[in-house]
Amino acid sequence: MEKSKRVVELTASIVLWALVLIGSFGLIVLVPALAGELTDEFSEYQFDFAILVLLLGIPVGLGVAILGLILVLLRRIKLDKMLAPTSYGPIRWLVRTSAALAGSFVLIGIWLTLKNTLPPVILIVLSVFALVSLAVSLVTRVLLGLLRKAVAHSDELSEVI
Repeated sequence: MEKSKRVVELTASIVLWALVLIGSFGLIVLVPALAGELTDEFSEYQFDFAILVLLLGIPVGLGVAILGLILVLLRRIKLDKMLAPTSYGPIRWLVRTSAALAGSFVLIGIWLTLKNTLPPVILIVLSVFALVSLAVSLVTRVLLGLLRKAVAHSDELSEVI
């Protein structure tokens, strides 16, 4: 059992680091390239390169931040330090970052609406992404409350012993 746990932890870390690297590459290289393509191809976006880089970069950057926070929490689990008040900080940041990710999808939708270039399928996709991100944020917030209770119970048990 212990060996399979280590394999899962190692695999999760490798996948998360690969996603962080892909996201970082995307933020540095792909987002500006995509923004350039959009400004070249669509006259509606002709003078909006910086705005497009920002609107596309925010969710990618937040996604990388979320992956980093998950790596921190995975490390705390691996070191058996999850049941401690010091875990609250990364979890609070995960709640905030997930909520900000939801907001970034809403912001993209608003901007596309203002530009009058929001097709229904993109509206649906952005809405789903925003709702999933918001759900992750809210569920993570609930789990933070459960962690606080578990830490309190753990402290009570250690005082009894």
